[in-house]
Amino acid sequence: MTSNPGQGARFSRRESSERGLNRLLLILIPLTVIAAVLFFLSVGVTGKADIFYVHWLGYRLFEPSAAQAAIAAHADLAAGEAYEIVRREASATNYPVISLSSYFFAQLTGGLTQAVLAAHTAAFLLGLAIAMVGFCRARSLVAPVALTVSVMALAALPVGPSPSDHLMIHPSPLHNLINLGVLVLSPGEAFSPLGFWPKSSLALVMLAALSLRWAGQARWAYVLLFTTMAFHISLGGLLLAAFLMMDLLMRPRQVDYRLIVPMAVAGLLLFSLSQWSILADTNAGWFFAGVVTVGVVACRLASRWVAPRMGQIPVWKSDSFTAAIATIVLVPTAMVAYAISATDNPWGPQSVYLQLAARMIVLAFSVVLLGLSCAAVNWLHARHAVWSVAPVVVTALIVVGYGAAGSWWWQARTLEGRMHPSVERQNADPVTAMYYNAVRDLQKANP
Repeated sequence: MTSNPGQGARFSRRESSERGLNRLLLILIPLTVIAAVLFFLSVGVTGKADIFYVHWLGYRLFEPSAAQAAIAAHADLAAGEAYEIVRREASATNYPVISLSSYFFAQLTGGLTQAVLAAHTAAFLLGLAIAMVGFCRARSLVAPVALTVSVMALAALPVGPSPSDHLMIHPSPLHNLINLGVLVLSPGEAFSPLGFWPKSSLALVMLAALSLRWAGQARWAYVLLFTTMAFHISLGGLLLAAFLMMDLLMRPRQVDYRLIVPMAVAGLLLFSLSQWSILADTNAGWFFAGVVTVGVVACRLASRWVAPRMGQIPVWKSDSFTAAIATIVLVPTAMVAYAISATDNPWGPQSVYLQLAARMIVLAFSVVLLGLSCAAVNWLHARHAVWSVAPVVVTALIVVGYGAAGSWWWQARTLEGRMHPSVERQNADPVTAMYYNAVRDLQKANP
């Protein structure tokens, strides 16, 4: 068979062009993510309960007696928030990276604002570095990742309603439905995969794990999924379980059973250090354990019928389809389960049903968005127009970078003042007042 030298040259030029595009996008991806995070930091680092709580976690990890004493000294400020305090205490060991980072910078810097900013920035950069390892190894998925990141970054800018992870917080079903839509389209600083919170770093690393998985590097994908537990133990453990269940259902022959020991370790961490201990006093724990058990058994039994069909579909399509269907089925189920659950401890059912469902919406949409980006890039490849991805990403970077610069230009003037909540705000949110005063006491004790 005679080769065609001209055709070989065309393929060589095309491959060289795509390698050049991938190198460019591997530079643009982290820049776009950083621009989005800078925007979120400008509006998210302010005097609210979660900011002070996460900072307090560092002291609780390294100086537990002093941290508890500081809380006890101001517990009267939040006398009516017993369930909220119990919920936060149950989650205290759930965020290893930000806890370590918070304590380190609390000792390194004198000011509260500087310590908080540095701690969140360092934790985010660690998550970005882990994600970039995955993106660099999955070169064939770089263009879809760049498109996905660009869409997520642009979704950060529009001013609109802020979503809630309490999916039934509004009295009107229409308003609750709108809240679901906002979670999908513009999750905001608290939920976006490009945010600076622990669950945001988890979602960003998940995108990298998906890229590896879809590029045929499933073992490396699981390695990255394990690292998510360093940011958010409870959600990271559930993410691992979800991916393992998908493989048991659709590709059982590809499951690496050497994962059993690491998965057992992950399970031990999940139920000993994460926030799931709050379920011990509620019936929600039994229900949730039953759902997980039934799910694992059902996946294994159904694999005989599902695997021959779904196993032939490209992984990016089957993962996207599974994430979408699971969300459509499980989110309404979670809302119904919350509605009929016992209310003697409202935070237990809310944590396991509504908050988990809200995070599932954001994570599932991230999977679907990456899948849609894969379809778009395949379409461009077929028309030899894949370089058109670059202008889209550059435009997103410029727009979001400009938005971040403009936001800091405005917000930086009052940042120091916003980190010290007013008396009115402390009265309106007693938990904020308690953690704020506790952190200030600990800061004075550790000059």
